Amino acid sequence: MKIKVRNISFGFMLLLGTSKCYAYEYANSVGFGLQYGGIIGWQGSISEDNLHGRVAVGLVGLSLGGDLDLNRYFSLGATATTIGVAKFTSLNLNYYPGGRYTSGWRVGLDFGSGTSNIDDEDRGGFVAASFGYSFN
Repeated sequence: MKIKVRNISFGFMLLLGTSKCYAYEYANSVGFGLQYGGIIGWQGSISEDNLHGRVAVGLVGLSLGGDLDLNRYFSLGATATTIGVAKFTSLNLNYYPGGRYTSGWRVGLDFGSGTSNIDDEDRGGFVAASFGYSFN
C-alpha cells in the first residue's frame, strides 16, 4: 500500500486544525534518520495532548510527519521524507525513555517504502532507525 505525501500532509493539517488553539506545546529536536530529514537534521514539533505534528530540515532532505501517543513512552506515526533524489513514506514506532515527547531522547523505527525521483521506480520496502534529542 502506497501512502502519498499530500495525503499525509492533508491528514495532519486536518487533525491539527480541529484542535483547540491554546494548548499547544512547541519543541525542537536534533537527530538523524528519516524523521530528521536524512543524515542529520533539526526537527520542530507542535503538540497538543497526545497528538504531535512535526517538520524536519536535514543536511540532505526534508521531512513531514506526525505521531499519536499510545502511552507515556510510545507513539505511532507516519513520515514523508525527501532525501536527495529519493522519496520515502513510512509508518513509525517511537520510544521515549524519559516518558515525554517534548524533552529527552527519542528512538524510532521506520517501516516504509521509497521511490527514486529520477525514474519513479519503486525501491521496495525498508526498516530504518531514527534517533534524536528533544528540548523545549
